[in-house]
Amino acid sequence: DAGEVGVSQFVSDVWSTLNSWNNGSVNNRANAIQNASNSSGELGEQSNLARKSSSSDDNLESSLKKRNRINDYFYIVDARSQIVSLGNRAMGKGTENPANYTGARLLFMSVDNIHSVRSSFDRLAEICQPSFDGEFERALADSCWLYHIRSVLVACVKIVNHLDEDGKSVLTHCSDGWDRTAQMVAMAQLLLDPWYRTRAGFAVLIEKEWCSFGHKFRDRYGHGIDNFSNQEFSPVFTLWIDCVWQVTRQFPSAFEFNEQFLTTLVDSVYCGRFGTFMCNSEMERDEYGVRDFTDSVWPMLIEGEQYRNITYKKIPCTLYPSCHSKTIKLWESFYFRYDPTMS
Repeated sequence: DAGEVGVSQFVSDVWSTLNSWNNGSVNNRANAIQNASNSSGELGEQSNLARKSSSSDDNLESSLKKRNRINDYFYIVDARSQIVSLGNRAMGKGTENPANYTGARLLFMSVDNIHSVRSSFDRLAEICQPSFDGEFERALADSCWLYHIRSVLVACVKIVNHLDEDGKSVLTHCSDGWDRTAQMVAMAQLLLDPWYRTRAGFAVLIEKEWCSFGHKFRDRYGHGIDNFSNQEFSPVFTLWIDCVWQVTRQFPSAFEFNEQFLTTLVDSVYCGRFGTFMCNSEMERDEYGVRDFTDSVWPMLIEGEQYRNITYKKIPCTLYPSCHSKTIKLWESFYFRYDPTMS
């Protein structure tokens, strides 16, 4: 408990625990968290090129079915569209052949990739400038930023429904496992488990699903890169935090943290003040001694009274946010906070 051992020790314990069962490999993901009823990993990606399965895949398949509350089939959720997954097959990043896995039902979520998100964010940043004086609502729609938010939320609610209502196991992946997979799995757990809606729980969720499983913060945000290639930049994590904010709007008392908590968290990714989101993986953070020479953002966010939601009341049930396009709004207090024309 963070209150008993102190936040600094709590953060240290989180890192130690995560490192004890994860070495940064995305493929370890399914084995590590399948007991939490929201497994993710990659099942038979390479072997599928020859339409064959493997013994390790068979064992995972059997384990997933045993954890079902009802019947013996399970879902494989691919974040991509079916067309994109077929196109990725030549690079060894295809998808599973359900015929190889008895009881597997394959679903495609059509969540767009990092390049679409980057392009969308660039357009959003342009229209959020104080100098922009065009038709804002049309420009916002053309940016597709709210569309991307809705796509992620729709995919996550479907996953949650299969886990919570249907009692099925769900295995998730995309082409690599550190962008769209992290978005879906982290949001699913946030909706399913009220502990992750506390400040300490939210810290663990991000450390586990984003940092320890290799989201490439360095590449996605250009940290310390002189010849920064725009092809790797993509604010995928920012998009996910925006999704979290959308859910907090619909359930304002269900989260221990407030809007300032989320805003400060996104700022900490960009500012370089903390080491929490430096580098591309746990291995890199260990190699560069990031934790020895930098501070973590979590003690400030967990201890700071200004980041606590004063209306918080634990809701011990699964959250099902509306994904209707009418309910998805622009996070104006974040994107317009430095715009004097909006004051």
